[in-house]
Amino acid sequence: MADSPGSGPPTALRRWITRIDQVSIWSGKLFAWLIIPMVGALVYEVAARYLFERPTMWAYDMTFMLYGAHFMLGAAFTLQKGAHIRTDFIYRQWSERAQATVDLLIYLVCFFPGVGFFFWVSANYAWKSWEQMERVVTSPWMPIIYPFKSVIVLKAGAVGMSPEYLGLLSLAALFLFIFIGFPISFTLIFLGIVFGYIGFGKVVIFLMTLQVFTVMTETLLAAVPLFLFMGYILERAGLMNRLFHGFQLLFAPVKGSLYIVVLATATLFATATGIVGAAVVILSVMAAPIMQKSGYSPRLSAGSIAAGGTLGMLIPPSVMLVVM
Repeated sequence: MADSPGSGPPTALRRWITRIDQVSIWSGKLFAWLIIPMVGALVYEVAARYLFERPTMWAYDMTFMLYGAHFMLGAAFTLQKGAHIRTDFIYRQWSERAQATVDLLIYLVCFFPGVGFFFWVSANYAWKSWEQMERVVTSPWMPIIYPFKSVIVLKAGAVGMSPEYLGLLSLAALFLFIFIGFPISFTLIFLGIVFGYIGFGKVVIFLMTLQVFTVMTETLLAAVPLFLFMGYILERAGLMNRLFHGFQLLFAPVKGSLYIVVLATATLFATATGIVGAAVVILSVMAAPIMQKSGYSPRLSAGSIAAGGTLGMLIPPSVMLVVM
């Protein structure tokens, strides 16, 4: 039966969209398991190095390869879940139709051309590595590197203008895309390609691929998925709920005790994980209803939860400190 007007996308299109979403979801769930061998390699290296004084040759290379693959291959799943960082204080005030229209235009004009160009560049980069059977020459283990560089390909699945004006124009475009709610990561990729090509020519193509590969091999960033994994374990184990309840009983006689409880719980949680969003969400679910029921000021309650959640940036281990 033919689709009636106004009933949404055609059945065939909806079927294809569903299949693409399923691929993104299952690939994300599959690649999430890369955290397990990465944690295993790190734990084995620490134990072998400091307990038995027998460091390995392979743990360092295995760690950054697994982290890089985890970082790149999870991008599609993150996009499908709408979890990429975006500034949506203007975007969320629009109607659903306006949001869908803006999303469609930006994805057609920016996202798909940018990802397609990135795919083409990274494919050449990976192909040269396969042709040379490239290895990591800086490591005594000398592991093969060409499958790792292929991960970049999987992830992608006004000449003459003065530099001053070009910089101002790129900055204006950056704020425009951010304020209308487009994911910041893809905004930076697209604008980097466009304005980089205008300002520097073809060299930006190679610089872009090199920069992505450099981030993938940055061993310090391997701490980020470890913090996320630790925070997920704490959340699923219910330790946050027990901690909050314990502080609530401890400070019960004190006036305004729930404010203190929220900050104390957030402080201890921040010492275990460097994740801002997780602490804010968990505290909102646990503390906000109790504070509202107890007659606390909604403004002060929201402020204490937000302030407590951001302590994860300041207290090591901190994802923000690692990234910055």
